[in-house]
Amino acid sequence: MNLLRNFGRFVALNVTLLLLFSVGTDERIFAVEVTPRFDRDIVPLLKVHCVKCHGPLKQDGKLDLSTSVGIASGGESGTAVSANNLEESLVWLKISEHEMPPDEPLTLKEQSLIRAWITQGADGIPTPDNLSEVSTEHWSFRQLDRVDVPPVKHTGVCLNEVDHFLQHSLEKKNLSLSEEADRATLIRRVSFDLTGLPPTPREIATYLSDTSANAYSEMVEHYLSSPRYGERWGKIWLDIAGYAESNGYFDSDSERPIAYRYRDYVIRSMNADKPFDQFIREQLAGDELAAGLPKNDSLGAMIEQLEATHFLLNTQDGTAESDGNADEVILDRRAVLDGTIEIFGSALFGLTLQCAKCHDHKFESITQEDYYGLQAILAPAFDVDHWKTPKDRVIEEPSNGLIDQSKPRPMIAAVKDVSSLAPNVYILERGEHSRPGTKVSPSGLQILTDPQQPFSIRSPSPSSSSTGYRLAFAEWLTQADSKPSALLSRLHVNRIWQRYFSVGLVATPENLGVSGDSPSHPELLDWLASYFIDSGWSQKAIHRLIVHSAAYRQRSTLNETAYRIDPDNRLLWRMPLRRLDAESMYDAMLSVSGDLELKMGGPSTPTIYLDVGEVMVSGYGVDARRRAVYIQQRRSQTPTLLRVFDAPSLVTNCIVRLPSTIPLQSLTLLNSDFVLSRASNLAKRLALEAGLESDERIVRAFVLTLGREPDVEELRASLQFIRNQTQQYLTESPVPQRRAWTDFCHSLIASNAFLYLE
Repeated sequence: MNLLRNFGRFVALNVTLLLLFSVGTDERIFAVEVTPRFDRDIVPLLKVHCVKCHGPLKQDGKLDLSTSVGIASGGESGTAVSANNLEESLVWLKISEHEMPPDEPLTLKEQSLIRAWITQGADGIPTPDNLSEVSTEHWSFRQLDRVDVPPVKHTGVCLNEVDHFLQHSLEKKNLSLSEEADRATLIRRVSFDLTGLPPTPREIATYLSDTSANAYSEMVEHYLSSPRYGERWGKIWLDIAGYAESNGYFDSDSERPIAYRYRDYVIRSMNADKPFDQFIREQLAGDELAAGLPKNDSLGAMIEQLEATHFLLNTQDGTAESDGNADEVILDRRAVLDGTIEIFGSALFGLTLQCAKCHDHKFESITQEDYYGLQAILAPAFDVDHWKTPKDRVIEEPSNGLIDQSKPRPMIAAVKDVSSLAPNVYILERGEHSRPGTKVSPSGLQILTDPQQPFSIRSPSPSSSSTGYRLAFAEWLTQADSKPSALLSRLHVNRIWQRYFSVGLVATPENLGVSGDSPSHPELLDWLASYFIDSGWSQKAIHRLIVHSAAYRQRSTLNETAYRIDPDNRLLWRMPLRRLDAESMYDAMLSVSGDLELKMGGPSTPTIYLDVGEVMVSGYGVDARRRAVYIQQRRSQTPTLLRVFDAPSLVTNCIVRLPSTIPLQSLTLLNSDFVLSRASNLAKRLALEAGLESDERIVRAFVLTLGREPDVEELRASLQFIRNQTQQYLTESPVPQRRAWTDFCHSLIASNAFLYLE
């Protein structure tokens, strides 16, 4: 009896439901969550096992299991899912009889999830009464509708509209946003998020002493207007765009010596808050836009737009080193096209387009015709029969006819159509270039094309050397009140959100399609996307909105009650604790040690590959102390310190970094020459700025590295540490106190308090 009683307590404690049902001839007990969620538990299961036969492109039995509406609508054989009724749910009957999926039956655990979901009301599926009111389109492919800000019971915790959406969801679980963090925490958080650098002691003192009502807003504007903002958020876009300064592919990994001009274009655009739709159009068709500008009055704009087209050159390109047979040469050229389409997919659509190279996409409404329609847009500039290698894709910087004509003009790595006559493009059967099929025309994705807003190409002027294909695509993608621009806006605001809160409103920022995750707050995502467009596509407007929200300003403190209800913090009942990204950590070490060089733009700082297998910045001069964004982005030579802390070695591009926690990180912090040099220089800085008193030096060290003063216990422990280390070095070093202070500084910049944002 005691055993049974204890077992019952165990079941109650874990809030689980015991289900007893027959599978074949076996009777088994399964522990399943009380309320399986459609988006979290059921959608991933259907995607893996069912959507390839019952999805957007292929719907056996006229049954679509890729959307909630499709499930609710059923198929030609009847009702797919009937809430609370297993006997009328055809999907369950087929699963329980092992008829679905036909290749491999679901595991007992997966079956139990489906069964529990149906018997508990089929959460997430429209009822027959409101089915006609629900769109049949996947949420990310719809045009944006205006979303009303929801009401909340506790309005006092909300600071702007963002909070209303979050608090509305929290109150359904009897939860709420947490209290606001203290000022020292907030300025450190804002400074790193907006500029990638720690706040200076002067900035901290100014904010902490400002008692005015708009102190926080003024602090935010200070960082938004800083040139450092463009460096921080420019690097984020460069990863998305796949920016690299080498060609990859082969061991030579040949360099792209003037690629840095694209990096500088991105940083300038961020600082100027260039409208994001214009930013995208310039990168897709800057050369065609520049051709329409009056030459003498818009020279600077022309140069910028040409620099922007390097976006199309970011993928790997080994065609200059390709020395195989004719077939291999064609394959290498087509690989460049494929790589560019892959970047298009994740950066511009949030979709895995590359899956449609060989066949219609199994999970998304993307056909082979879509894939090669996009290649047809690029074909005039990347003509496989009239190919240009990377070193040939350069042009002279335009001139107004007044710069010294005796001197060579600077060069720009840019994209232009080879000819105004477009080559023919065909669907390749199974993706093989030797098996051309149907001829295709340039086009956008069919799933996003609206009859009222078609993909249309203007006839180029007789004197034009361009087809106008890329400009047509850029305008189609960013056209107001269209499906493509709605998807682009959702995609980008989700990426921005993910940078602030660790996880996007859609947890798969590289994939907003059917095979990606559903939004945790779909109404908020659409509201933000509309806000973004209404602001004139201002990225700074989105940053300003987010950092002024109560959600962003709340504490990171753990709430046990909230944790039990929402352990993943998807409802954002607290601010996530986040580790600095690799570049921010690198830059922060340079900053606190007084070594950071703030020179902007120009050629990158080269890296060197050492015999010991370590990659580091080359040289010891001023350029060697610049921010990480200015380190040469060579595919085969990512600096070891950055790579260990999850900086990507770019093959195509990087939408989201998955943070790791490995022993090598701690070992690197302990032994890296770069880290040791920063600790030594920080100790010297303390001696210069804080005088001889140990207490004052320690306080200064804490403010520089952690953004706050030490508490009483931390001060006592720090003093004791320095005394102990000095005593230990008396017989080992001629400068024992200097060594002790260096150790103290080393311990601070290698600490979790330095590496993490609360």
